[in-house]
Amino acid sequence: METEKKTQINFIQEIIQHEGIETKIVEAISEIGLPFQSFLQASPTSREQVQLLVRLAHSHNFSLYPISRGRNLGYGFNFPCNQEQVVVDLAYFKQIGDYDAELGEVRIETGVTQEQLYLFLQDKPYLMDSTGAGPLASVLGNALDGGIGYSPYGAKRYAIFDLEVVLANGEIIYTGHPFAIGPSLTPLFVQGNFGIVLSGKLRLFPQPECLLGLIIQVKGKETLPEVLTGLKSLKINGEVKNIIHFGNPMRIFMSSVSLENPRYASLLAKDLISETDIPSQDYWTGFGALIGDRDMIKVYRRKIQKTIGKLAKITLMDEGKIRLLRRFIAPFSPGLEDKLAGVEQLIKLQSGYPIAKPWENVRWRYQSIEATGIIWVGVLIPNKPEVINNFYRELEIIFNEAKLELPVTLSLFEPQSLVGIITIFYSRLEKESLQKAHNVYGEVLKMVARQGLSLYRQAILPEYTGIPPEKLAFLQQIKAGVDSQGIIAPGKYGIIA
Repeated sequence: METEKKTQINFIQEIIQHEGIETKIVEAISEIGLPFQSFLQASPTSREQVQLLVRLAHSHNFSLYPISRGRNLGYGFNFPCNQEQVVVDLAYFKQIGDYDAELGEVRIETGVTQEQLYLFLQDKPYLMDSTGAGPLASVLGNALDGGIGYSPYGAKRYAIFDLEVVLANGEIIYTGHPFAIGPSLTPLFVQGNFGIVLSGKLRLFPQPECLLGLIIQVKGKETLPEVLTGLKSLKINGEVKNIIHFGNPMRIFMSSVSLENPRYASLLAKDLISETDIPSQDYWTGFGALIGDRDMIKVYRRKIQKTIGKLAKITLMDEGKIRLLRRFIAPFSPGLEDKLAGVEQLIKLQSGYPIAKPWENVRWRYQSIEATGIIWVGVLIPNKPEVINNFYRELEIIFNEAKLELPVTLSLFEPQSLVGIITIFYSRLEKESLQKAHNVYGEVLKMVARQGLSLYRQAILPEYTGIPPEKLAFLQQIKAGVDSQGIIAPGKYGIIA
């Protein structure tokens, strides 16, 4: 059977290469544990070549799986749903154009990286909403998969519109303005498989007069829901505009340790690290920013202190304060330099700078990224204390029974809603470790359904879909109407024709 697959893949490769389109066989081990280790990738350089790939797929009965830069770590990376799909790598699509200084909008192609857009904006009065995906991640690809940044836009899907899309029949359409008459088309292509997105317009965020890093330290998980309730009112009233990302003690620890640091050698040698093993294990820590002019920030600071100051420690930081602490305090305070470096990186992220540190920290447990297995699950959680407590309590039970560390981020991306990002780490090189990770992943999805919650993002593991049955049935009707042959990413999130 495996030989037949390879023969078919080689046949398709010859067909595509004959048309002058670059191809290669990618050999790798999936970071989420997909059951194959090689696939065919085509790298078109023009719109005409993408349209040609669609026609070839129709003629020779194969399907396509588009990726932007292949940096979707924890959800599938650069892999297709199955080995029969040809990955369409859009990395050559890296043009930036139609910059409108008055409206703060720009058109970017799918292969434009965070680093590329950041450099483009250096002499302009706008910021990019950066994420922790690193400098080489696609801006548009991240938004299309439901990424969350740091700016007031919240979920990055809110900042994109007028997508340029190649449909399964080879035609190109533009989705237009989101408020133009008729149903809005752009959301169909967010986490969808109804076309191949080549470019889109992006709304930029105006450079604020002042930006201060906001650090919120909450002692005890029991207090966190009350803090989030207070922040809900602050966000509704506009005192807190940017997203605030809260990490539990394990998440903060994983984001700060280094395998090369001898201080952590004995700790990392443990098969299982508990929260009682790590420093500051009582604290959930939130990172965000206050933006505006200096007078406004003074008002915001007083309001935040009044609302949640008795529940959490509030700290505002900027680069000037970091320099002072580094010069006068850090030499006499062990460990402070590491903390300052972390805060400095987060302030850069808030300012639109695409730092690589979060990406590098992914391999905190293993010596190489190739050995690190990682599955992320995003869960949409109403900002209600009882719901948050129930969610985290049951999550702890699942991970404790599996004897896995539990790193969690809760991102307050709008006043009423959080996204909980759950990380499942395992060894990519050990079959038993992979099986345990998949079992935990399945249990988390069952728990989400049991509690009446919704998934926000999930990996492309074929045996799991978090889309409710009635919604999935409707999406499959749409798929059958626009892509009856199943040309574009059939099976992604369970959506088939």
